Amino acid sequence: MTLRTQIVNCKFLFIILFISWTVNAWSQCNYGSLITAPNIVVNGDFNLGNTSFTSDYLYSTVNPLNQNLYVITTNAANVHWAFAGTDHTTGSGNFMVLNGNIAPANVWKQTVSVSPNTYYNFSAWFKNIVQKPTYAGSPIATVELWINNVKISNSLPLVDYPDIWKLLDTSWFSGSATSASLAIKNLGTSAGGNDFAIDDVAFKQCCSAIINLGPDQLICEGDSFVFNNTAPGSYVWSPVYAISNNKIPNPTVRPLVPVNYYVTVTNGSCISRDTIHFDIINVNASAGTDKSICAGDSVQLNGSAVGFYSWSPVTNISNPGILNPMVYPLITTEYILTSTATTCTKRDTVLITVISQVPAYAGSDVAICYGSSVQLNGTYGAGANNGLWLSNYAISDPTLPDPVVSPLVDTSYIFRAGFGNSCYGYDTMQVTVISYPTVNAGSDIHYCFNSLGQINATIINYDSFYWKPVTGLFNSQALATAVSGNINTKYILVASNKGCESKDSLYLVVQPKVIAQFKATPPVSIAPAQIQFTNQSQNAYFYLWDFGDGITGSEINPLHVYTNTGTYKVWLVIADSLGCTDSTSFDIRLFYSPYLFPPNAFTPNADGTNDGFGLIYNPDAFSYIKYSIYNRWGELLYQTTMPGGKWWDGTFKGLSCEADVYVYVIEAEDLTGKMYAISGNVTLLR
Repeated sequence: MTLRTQIVNCKFLFIILFISWTVNAWSQCNYGSLITAPNIVVNGDFNLGNTSFTSDYLYSTVNPLNQNLYVITTNAANVHWAFAGTDHTTGSGNFMVLNGNIAPANVWKQTVSVSPNTYYNFSAWFKNIVQKPTYAGSPIATVELWINNVKISNSLPLVDYPDIWKLLDTSWFSGSATSASLAIKNLGTSAGGNDFAIDDVAFKQCCSAIINLGPDQLICEGDSFVFNNTAPGSYVWSPVYAISNNKIPNPTVRPLVPVNYYVTVTNGSCISRDTIHFDIINVNASAGTDKSICAGDSVQLNGSAVGFYSWSPVTNISNPGILNPMVYPLITTEYILTSTATTCTKRDTVLITVISQVPAYAGSDVAICYGSSVQLNGTYGAGANNGLWLSNYAISDPTLPDPVVSPLVDTSYIFRAGFGNSCYGYDTMQVTVISYPTVNAGSDIHYCFNSLGQINATIINYDSFYWKPVTGLFNSQALATAVSGNINTKYILVASNKGCESKDSLYLVVQPKVIAQFKATPPVSIAPAQIQFTNQSQNAYFYLWDFGDGITGSEINPLHVYTNTGTYKVWLVIADSLGCTDSTSFDIRLFYSPYLFPPNAFTPNADGTNDGFGLIYNPDAFSYIKYSIYNRWGELLYQTTMPGGKWWDGTFKGLSCEADVYVYVIEAEDLTGKMYAISGNVTLLR
């Protein structure tokens, strides 16, 4: 409800207004609140055509539609060249088009059953269908709603242009009636321009009263109010300000300012609404902020209130009836400020803490490395309001609770917490200064490839240490350890004394690998011979040759002369500037001049003499000898290679060959690489 009642001297007026509004709001209804209610009118949208209703006009489908006639159509332009307009709801459905008469008439009629003592809503949509502006100024139709030959609505002049539909609706109370003769009357009396359309005729029952929020409320500021509704249906409250849930029947509200709450209750097709107004009684009490005082001191309270107020307890207070009294409690005391307005009471408290001893906290003892700094963290407990460091040595600002200190020796720092100028407390913390370890990782190490080095490190004043990396260290837990590796590496020795770390480093420098290598030209020769040695060694500075014949040398690329045949093992020993060595050897072969003579005949008769076709040659001078035996027709009979082969015994495929002359082809290579090709005849004798 929208009524706002006055608290004083308005009860009688409120009752009158409340009853009047209740009958009007709960019983009557309008078109908008009945969208979902069942329509009692049959064929109100004319989709069933010309049925279920009657009219003082006559039905006609002749185009053009003449005076005193009506038709059911989907487009007014289809029934008269001067008409225009379509269906109200869809634009493509049926509606009723009428050409008005010169006398008032009931253009639509239908009788329906009703319940006694019930409210109904009668509605219909209308529009002028005469084309404008061609017929601007022509007489118009004027429509009314009638029930049981009684006019129940206002008169609606249809002055709009085509396709602008107008709603005419009203409420009707049935009383003792059980039926209603519904009628739509046209009051127009002109033969021209008195043309209009009707659509969506409806007659719907109004909902009965289902919601009553009761009288407006007057509540204390900060209090809550819980509704007590029992009406069935779904609820929607607005606004959502200070409401626990705007979609339940009985929410809790706690408004701080005057406000109207509206509720809409939907139960099936019925929709009911009501409003309630809340006024707020302003009463408040603020006792102020908590305070602390030294024992024996006093302090002024700073309260604020609306209404009648007083302080309690009344001991040790200058005046409990004023907002700002002086208090001097002997112990910690909570003072209560109470404010009252009409039936509303508010209270607030303030705590006065009496401090007999000020708690001070200097923080935990700390240890720092020599030359470092640390931030102190002095705090004071409840009641204190200032702090000061009494030690001035190596401190950034003693007036700060968290200064930075950087002592070079062990130092005690004293923190004083105070309240006012007479309450103090003290606490001490210790800063211990720790010296750094003295670390010496040792000298850099240079050693030969694939060999070992030795680390000899020292540390003074430490409790732990570690190497990084540990790769190549024989013992990473020792200060003196062997080390190996073929990659230049930086080793870092890190030592700690109670968390204070120092470090030193050394480099492991690996000499490039010394590689002994040479070649001899030629490696095989006929004695006597000069052999050129070409040094192909890497990363060497010093060279020692042993030529295998009792002679040595230190040249880089020596030329040596061998006078006798034989195999000589030549050694080369090399060294770099650090003394890293390597050696290698190579065999030199010297032999006499090669000779090769094939015999011209042999006698394979198993007498042990000249039984095979054997060559006369010096084997030490040749790498290999290969010969092939052919008969006079060129057929290959035998083939062998020396060393490792067997001389031809005069057979072919296991059978003895006949005494005859055979052809041999010899291919040979001596140790110097020289090739020999000999061919000729040999006679097999038997």
